[in-house]
Order: sequence, then C-alpha cells, then structure tokens
Amino acid sequence: MTLAELRPQSTPQAVVDEHLDALNRGDWERLMAQYPADVEIFLPGGMTIRGREQVGEAFRGMVKPFSEGGIYGATFTPEHVLTV
Repeated sequence: MTLAELRPQSTPQAVVDEHLDALNRGDWERLMAQYPADVEIFLPGGMTIRGREQVGEAFRGMVKPFSEGGIYGATFTPEHVLTV
C-alpha cells in the first residue's frame, strides 16, 4: 500500500472541510493526505487505530461502496467542530 504524501491545510477548518469532502467522495488518497505518521483515531468501545498504515487500511475499507461493505454513498456533514 502506497500512502499519499502529507498535505497540510492552512487552517483547522480547512482540515475538517478537506476530510469531509474526501470522505463524501470516497477519495482515499485525499483522506490519507490529512494524517501524519503518529495519527491515532479513537473509536467507540475503546478501540484505537494507530499510525498511518493502520489508518490507511481502515479508511481503504470505509471508502468502498455499501455493496462491498464500505460507507461510500453516505453523506457526512459536520454537526459540531471543536478546535483543540
């Protein structure tokens, strides 16, 4: 698996906007361009995905169409954004 090169965004809001647009378009490369090597994603039930390789694998599965077990086709919109 070849991961996209990290492409920093200009503001925290630009990160959120890029992430949601890439997710809604099923664009795995754009999603992965948002994450540094030390990324950690915390999921419900105490599950944590650590590092670009693991996150890349998780997102590769997520951006598949519903018929293939993914979530591509759903539309995600921000409900609440908190800058930390």
